[in-house]
Amino acid sequence: MNSPADSIKVFFKRLTQSKYFKSYVISAAVILVGVVLIIITPWQTYTPDEDFSTPTPTLEPGQTPDPDSTPDPALSPAPEDPPEPTPTPIPGEYNPLTGEPWAGNKDERPWAISINNYRDSLPQQGIAPADIIYEFVTEGGHSTRMLALYQDASDVGIIGSVRSAREYIVEIAEGHDALFVHASGRLYDDAIELNGNPVTRRGTLDVNGKWVGRRDSYRRNTLKMQLDATMVVDGVGLTERISEINIRRDHEDYEQTLRFKEDGTPENGLIAKSIEVKFTTNSKSTFFSYSDTSNRYTVRQYSRDLIDTVGENETDIILSFTNVLVLQTDIQLGVNDAGHSRVRTEGQGTGFYFNGGRYIEITWSREANKGYVYKLTNGEPLELGIGKTYICIVSTSQTPIVT
Repeated sequence: MNSPADSIKVFFKRLTQSKYFKSYVISAAVILVGVVLIIITPWQTYTPDEDFSTPTPTLEPGQTPDPDSTPDPALSPAPEDPPEPTPTPIPGEYNPLTGEPWAGNKDERPWAISINNYRDSLPQQGIAPADIIYEFVTEGGHSTRMLALYQDASDVGIIGSVRSAREYIVEIAEGHDALFVHASGRLYDDAIELNGNPVTRRGTLDVNGKWVGRRDSYRRNTLKMQLDATMVVDGVGLTERISEINIRRDHEDYEQTLRFKEDGTPENGLIAKSIEVKFTTNSKSTFFSYSDTSNRYTVRQYSRDLIDTVGENETDIILSFTNVLVLQTDIQLGVNDAGHSRVRTEGQGTGFYFNGGRYIEITWSREANKGYVYKLTNGEPLELGIGKTYICIVSTSQTPIVT
C-alpha cells in the first residue's frame, strides 16, 4: 500500500502529464492575482459632490427644536431657476407730446402737418396716430383747418389731405420746434431752396408734389374730391427723405412746456360730459362727448364722428382724446387780399381744460418760438392727463357750451 507521500507524488506526476496542465496553471495564476489586489486595495467611502441633506436649525440656548419647522426632505420642492429680473425703465423714456411710456428719442423734433378740414375733404387719413391735434379757423371763418403733431411718424402710413400753410399755423409748429409739412400756401416770409427742395427759413417743408407729396388717386377718382383735397404724404417716406435735406433733426436749446400726470381730472372741476366749441358765431362747431368707460372724449363735426380711414375697404377709426383744451385769443377774419385770417398765438390769454368728464378755467401764455404754457387760475402749472390732446383755438368772444 502506498504512503500519503507516494500518493501525492503520483498525483502531481499525472497532473503534469495531463494535456490540461497549462490551462490549470494559468487559471490559478489569474485567481491568485485577483485575490491579492482585493486584499491590498484600501476601502473608500462615497462622498457626494453636493450636500443635499437638510440643514440643522441653529437653536438659541434653552430652545427646543420645533418639529413643524424642520422640512421633510421628501416633501421639499425641487430647486427652481431664479426669475428673470424685471427691466428697470430708463428715466425720461416717455413721449413728450403725450407723457406715455415710449422707447423713441424724445429729443428728436416732431412732425407737424397741416390737415384739410373742409366738409367735402372728409374723411382724413392717418390722423388717428397723431399725438396732438389743433383746430382753428381759416379764410373768412367759414371753415377750419387742423395741425396734426406726431412725435414719430415713421410707422404712420398715408396722411392727408395736406393743406397749405398760414403764418399762425407756422407759429404753432415752431412752438413745438417741429418739422412743419404743408402743401404750398402763403407764408409771410421768403422761401428759399435747400438742396433743390422748397424749405423756408423756419424749416417748413412744402410737399406740393416737389418732395414726397402726391395726389391720391382713390380720393380723386373714387371719392370724387376736388384737387385741393387729394394731396397726401407718407409717414415712412417723410422719415426716410428727411435725411436728404440739410435741416436740423434734433432739438437745440428747446424746453418742453407740456406737463403730464397719471390722472389729469381737475380738482373741484365742473361736470363736462358734453362740449360744444363754436369757431365762429354762425359757422362750424366741434362737439366732444365723454365716455366713462374709456375715460376719453370722442369728437363729432358736420353731424358725423371724426374718423380716420386708411383707404378703400378699411375699418374707420373714431378718434378720441384724453385731454381737450379750448384757447381763447384775438382772431381777425379775412384781413388780406386772399381772405386769410390772422390768429394771435403769442402773449397771454384764457381758456378751458377738460379731462375725466370735468373742466376748469385756465390761462395760457406763449413767447415767440416757444411752446404754449398752461396754468391754473392760481398760477400753478397745469398738468395734463397722460394721453392724446385736442386743442381748439377760438375767438375771445366764443365760450364753449358745456353740459
